[in-house]
Amino acid sequence: LVEALCGFSMDLTHLDGRKLLIKTTPGDIIKPMAQGFDPMAKDEGKTDWEVMEDCDCPSVDNVAQADTTDVDTLKKACETQLKRKGIDVGAFVVDGQRTYFKQCTREEALAAKKTKKGSNMYVLPDPDARKSFRLIKAVKDEGMPTYK
Repeated sequence: LVEALCGFSMDLTHLDGRKLLIKTTPGDIIKPMAQGFDPMAKDEGKTDWEVMEDCDCPSVDNVAQADTTDVDTLKKACETQLKRKGIDVGAFVVDGQRTYFKQCTREEALAAKKTKKGSNMYVLPDPDARKSFRLIKAVKDEGMPTYK
């Protein structure tokens, strides 16, 4: 508790023999990173779509449709086939028998959202939702490790 309120300082010996000083200031809040999160990893291009049950965005024009309701296939179509054709899908709606792809931004889809029983709307995720995980705190005057 004392370290949390007053800060702390600690020497750490790196594997290559360097000594690093790790310290916090009083009141500094440090959140652990999500398990399995690697800030240095490259994104694989796979998008996690946000699901909204019993919703549709009827005022946004349909740019394509599919006669399948398999969500994994639909997500893959958005990220590959439709993107290659120059169609940037911001949302798609599955109505039980058919799927409608919408070319819009997340904000446009959410603004046009209406209740429709039996339809599920899939919207691009909020780009700021995971913003806090992208922050990496560096130790002042210690620099970043380099590879030789």
